[in-house]
Amino acid sequence: DLFVSVQLLKESIADHDVDIVTPRSDLLATAVLRRSFRYETVTAELRWYGNLADGDGMLRPGLSLALGDSTRIALGADLFYGDRDGLFGQFDREDRLTVALTRFF
Repeated sequence: DLFVSVQLLKESIADHDVDIVTPRSDLLATAVLRRSFRYETVTAELRWYGNLADGDGMLRPGLSLALGDSTRIALGADLFYGDRDGLFGQFDREDRLTVALTRFF
């Protein structure tokens, strides 16, 4: 099965101060695609966070593997793109790789 989630968010700041870095209003979107394989022991996921007003965003691909019933290891990345003045674009040269080990009790 394929899990799909899409959201559209409108952000508005009523008493916007000129010293605040964020704009008075923004239009943001998110999308998640997730698929499990091998009896749900392997999960592939792709997340997208986008600022539709500025055209910048972040892609977050990930892959996780269950190691028994109570342990999971995950590999992922955060890939930023866009203009340096944007919400996500300010991190354009700051992409990163992630590794997580989770133990459930």
